[in-house]
Amino acid sequence: MSQPIDAPPDSTPPPSSTGAGIPHPETGRIADASDHPSGPLRYVGALLPLALTWMGLVAWLAVTLVDRANWNQQSDRSNLIEWLTQTSIFRKPLPDLATDWSNERRKHPDEISETALDLHREMIREHLNALVDPTRMFANQLLGFLEMYRIRIEDRSGINSGSDSRLATEIEWKSQLPVPRRQGPGQVQDLEIALGNQLVLSCSYRMHVMDTLETLEQQRRLYGWLVMGLVVSASVLGAYWIYRFLSRERRRELAALQKSAELEHRDREMLQMKLEAAQQEGRAADAERRELLLRSNLFASIGVMAGSYAHNIKNLLVRPNDLLTRCMGESNLQESQVQMLQEVRQTLNTVTDRLQEILRTVRRDPSQVTIERLDLVTLNQDIVRNWETIAREKWRVDLYWNCENSPIWVAGDRSHLLQAIENLIFNSRDAFFQMRKHIRDQADSISDRDQRRKAVLAAVEQRGRIEISLKRDADTAILTVRDNGIGMTPDVLARCTEPHFSTKRDNAIFQGLSSGMGLGLSFVAMTLEKQNARMEIESQPLQGTTFRLIFPLDSTGS
Repeated sequence: MSQPIDAPPDSTPPPSSTGAGIPHPETGRIADASDHPSGPLRYVGALLPLALTWMGLVAWLAVTLVDRANWNQQSDRSNLIEWLTQTSIFRKPLPDLATDWSNERRKHPDEISETALDLHREMIREHLNALVDPTRMFANQLLGFLEMYRIRIEDRSGINSGSDSRLATEIEWKSQLPVPRRQGPGQVQDLEIALGNQLVLSCSYRMHVMDTLETLEQQRRLYGWLVMGLVVSASVLGAYWIYRFLSRERRRELAALQKSAELEHRDREMLQMKLEAAQQEGRAADAERRELLLRSNLFASIGVMAGSYAHNIKNLLVRPNDLLTRCMGESNLQESQVQMLQEVRQTLNTVTDRLQEILRTVRRDPSQVTIERLDLVTLNQDIVRNWETIAREKWRVDLYWNCENSPIWVAGDRSHLLQAIENLIFNSRDAFFQMRKHIRDQADSISDRDQRRKAVLAAVEQRGRIEISLKRDADTAILTVRDNGIGMTPDVLARCTEPHFSTKRDNAIFQGLSSGMGLGLSFVAMTLEKQNARMEIESQPLQGTTFRLIFPLDSTGS
């Protein structure tokens, strides 16, 4: 179907002239004009009920008018039938007389009474004469009166008379007047009436002599023209209605085509948006790759720097170890002095071992792990033993350890797990420092001097608490680190494991321990991911934080 020539200028453009549409995003079909069926069948299906209704109405009007035109004739025939069948001359109407005659002639020939049969036949003839005499007396004198030319009663039961004249099958009365030719308005008409018991009454007659039939014929012609006028008017109205219907359907189809074009245009825009989104995702992937490269470079730089520091410190420890060996070789030392020198030597050995672990860690990619069978209980006991005194005396933090004595075996990288757990301890330490600062800031805001002084002293004397616990749970080991620090808001909790994200970059307390660089928790998350473990974090502002490290148990362990 052609496009509308009066389409508004700002309407959505139709599909391209090449016929190539845009596939629907869900079905994949290409929208075209076939989605809006048109043609004769569609209109025939829509117009058929209305056309049938219109034809039925026209037929009903025509039948009604024809019946009205023939009403006088039908009335005359009804009156004639009533006159022939209901008139009683011998106390019985003609049908009863004919039935008596038929019953008598149908008897067995030996039982037939010739007198009774002749009596019935004569009674019927006299009855007919009595009926017809008035019509002959006033023929051509009364308007609307009839002329009777023949009346016959016939027995159609199939009983043949043969040679017996008594068993004749019919009784007939004929007029002496000649039957006129069957033409003109007053033509002779035949009427046949069933009387029952296979008896038939037939007659020939003429009604409405003189000018009456001419008037009736004019009326019939008038009614005929009226019927024709109604039919033509109804046809014109029907044609006009069909034209309006087809015009409305055409407008609807054009609107459907325009809507299809709009949908195609929206699909094209949607595809364009998806293309732009894909391009943005590509740019985001490139940005992520660049960020990973920067992280790798950052870790490499940190590793080089840390390795250099560790190597220098290790070199500096060579001289103290040599001096301790010489001192312990002297023979005049007291027992207390020997014990102190042994403690110093043990401490230096511990420092040397830790420096070796740091060197092994920073000299390789943090994402590359060396998996071995580890006992989490022993690992955490070493961590608590190394940091318990520093936490209590320097940080004013109490470090608690709660675990069963039996080993809990997992598969992991020892150096990475050491750094990950120590990062959680450092994070809890900094969270407690921030909590103490928050309490001190609240104390400074108190207007009363004495109360402010007491609040400040309480803030200074407050101690932190870090609880480390380890337990088995089915086929996993759960390591929990809980503190009473500042806690995290939901926004901070959602981003705390992102690289370089930190809330303490501007007020870092311990420089040199990655504080404020946003690498601690991200390193923990990456380390656990590489070792098939995961971390769960629960935190509320001013209510502390709980870290849960969940490790799969080593199936080869006891």
